[in-house]
Amino acid sequence: MSLGSKALYKLEKILTNQRVLGDVERLSSRYQTSTMEAFHSVILRFTPKSVVFPFIGMLCRLYLAAMHFNENAGRTQARTTSGVLRYRWHFPKAKKGGHTVKSVKSPPTYCYVYNLIAAVFDDIVPNPQPYLEEFKKIPIPGDLSSEFYRPPQTEAVAAYRSRFSQEQP
Repeated sequence: MSLGSKALYKLEKILTNQRVLGDVERLSSRYQTSTMEAFHSVILRFTPKSVVFPFIGMLCRLYLAAMHFNENAGRTQARTTSGVLRYRWHFPKAKKGGHTVKSVKSPPTYCYVYNLIAAVFDDIVPNPQPYLEEFKKIPIPGDLSSEFYRPPQTEAVAAYRSRFSQEQP
């Protein structure tokens, strides 16, 4: 197709149709969505929202979560000692007595921890200087609260009093 041709115009019109764009948005397979949700679940295990971490601590925890997820994303289904695939029953309230059968995954592995410890003791401990230089290059953002104006206490109290001292009609 050449630029400005009728065929290219028709193709562009079809591909920019709102219905087509909506359908393409929903094309993400169920597997991809569940994988993303599983990754977010792992992130929440490593970096819970109820705990405040410094920026570097959060970054390190996110790296650990990614390593853990990458190692355990493709776990196989667990088997019994006799080699039969394992399943579990689930009885959700929404099914009102109905059940759901789910496969049981094999236990997670933590080999990335051993590899990480080996890398630290083999590479970083003997010569930490190049790693410290790279570490110092990481741009650390300021606190979100530092971006906003913080009025003096007397000014804030005066604004509070003037707001609530007005008589109600």
